[in-house]
Amino acid sequence: MNRATILLCCYLVYLLQSRCSKSVRDKLEGLKVTAIYYSVSWFSFVAAIVLLAVGLFNANLALSEKGFYAMAYTLSIFAAIAVQKILLIWPILKMKRALSQQY
Repeated sequence: MNRATILLCCYLVYLLQSRCSKSVRDKLEGLKVTAIYYSVSWFSFVAAIVLLAVGLFNANLALSEKGFYAMAYTLSIFAAIAVQKILLIWPILKMKRALSQQY
């Protein structure tokens, strides 16, 4: 597995992570999420992670490169989740700030 394939697999995981977190958020907010969509989003997210782990394990890279890709992936998934949380909360905070300045 070469570097481009690993990066494409990371990109796939980012996309699936956003779909998965959106379906969880919609379910918590009371919006209707079908069970099949919810299940498929979780399954595809986990499958992409497993695919990336197997690809890194079988890659002909130095151990330090494998560790770099694994840590970069882990930190970027954390960053993607943090950005989604901030973008979700930001309009609510803006509205509260505007309401507090009116009174």
